[in-house]
Amino acid sequence: MKKIISITLIIAFIVSAFYTYPASAASKSKQNPKITSTKVEINKGYKKEIFPITIENAYGKVSYTLADKSLSKKFKVNKTTGALTVKKATKAGKYSVNIKVSAKGDSNYQSFSKTVTVKVTVNPADKGSVWTGKTDISWFTGDKEEYDIKTADQLAGLALIINDKHGSYGNIDGATINLKTDIVLNDTTDWEKWSAENPADNNWTPIGRYGTPFLDRGTGGALVNFNGNGHTIRGLFYHGEDDCGLFGYAAGVVIQNVNIEKSVIVAYNQNTRKTEAGALVGHAVDCYFENCHVKDLKIDGASFVGGLIGKVETGSKFKWLITLIFTSFTGLIINPLILREAGEDGSGVSGTCISNCTVEKARVRAYKPGSAPTAGGMVGGFFSSGIIASSCTKNIKALSVDMNNCGKHFTNDVRLDYIKEDEEADKVSVRKGKCGAILGEWSDGIKILDCSFSKFTRLDNTDERSDADIIK
Repeated sequence: MKKIISITLIIAFIVSAFYTYPASAASKSKQNPKITSTKVEINKGYKKEIFPITIENAYGKVSYTLADKSLSKKFKVNKTTGALTVKKATKAGKYSVNIKVSAKGDSNYQSFSKTVTVKVTVNPADKGSVWTGKTDISWFTGDKEEYDIKTADQLAGLALIINDKHGSYGNIDGATINLKTDIVLNDTTDWEKWSAENPADNNWTPIGRYGTPFLDRGTGGALVNFNGNGHTIRGLFYHGEDDCGLFGYAAGVVIQNVNIEKSVIVAYNQNTRKTEAGALVGHAVDCYFENCHVKDLKIDGASFVGGLIGKVETGSKFKWLITLIFTSFTGLIINPLILREAGEDGSGVSGTCISNCTVEKARVRAYKPGSAPTAGGMVGGFFSSGIIASSCTKNIKALSVDMNNCGKHFTNDVRLDYIKEDEEADKVSVRKGKCGAILGEWSDGIKILDCSFSKFTRLDNTDERSDADIIK
């Protein structure tokens, strides 16, 4: 018996010599979580939370504090989430913001604390009136020939008035709208990242929609004169369908002296795939554009996509005759440009005139199943008599994809990433569409005078330009 006990003790001793006991909670080594920070860039004047710190392998409750108290008047750190807010009083410039990250640990892991430096660049604020997302129509009385727009909310109110099908707010036909300030529709810090999946804070409603007959007696646009007075509209974002731009559908409109910068339009129509998209106007009928400039732009659309205007057409002459007769009896004003003859200097036009306009740094893409979409640096499709004079584009990247899916409908919105997926799955064949540095497609009757372009690139790795024969 003693021999058996001795052998057992010897075996237990040998096992214990090679066995590693589980470490107690107190003996566990201090955790070394992976903490990374990203550079932050934000425009001054916007209360916008950003998350510059990422933590992996952190255990227990994590908290964040501003380590440098001298910066407390410039920056605020959310104690729970680590979100950083740049205060409005912060001057433009570059800052090193130290944020202390702490974790109390739990029953299995010890606590830790580490100070992380975040590089923050504060840009000058976008100049102008910032849109709250609301509409203001208090400026509109319905009995004046001219109205002044002084805020972004008032500009949104213009869309509300014009888009109303019943004229509930009063008559605005023939009025001149004067823009009196720069407009900021969205903070443009990350404008290039905006998309359908990552939208800006405020989604714009285009001014003028097809099917508002009260405004121009059947053509469905906005019969007004819009003078931007050299002001700039920044941060326009629109994700929607049909006629897309600052103005959606415009008939007999004079638009002049306005700039649009750092804007994104994602246009589609899930049912018909018919969308016209341009930064200034989606669909224009017998309009006059002068001294309008677009810079830093991204547009995706289905049918006709242009940096300035998506599609240009001529209205029915019979409709305009009715309009003229109607005007003579009511005293309402119509746009006299509709009745002019096109001059060699671009001073008058029967149809649509584009004079002294530019588009710079724009990416325009058009893709649509079962048809021939077009993309142009300035105009996607120009199907009207008219003129483009003394205008130019620079640094345009364009893509037009003509797809034939054998009559089947896509299950997803028309976007380039889905097209690639369907193509790889042999669900659709893709052909090159029409792309031009200034025009994507056009009909007879258009005059091109003193127009130029530079740095035009097709995104499908070809050198073809649909407007090569008319724009040298």
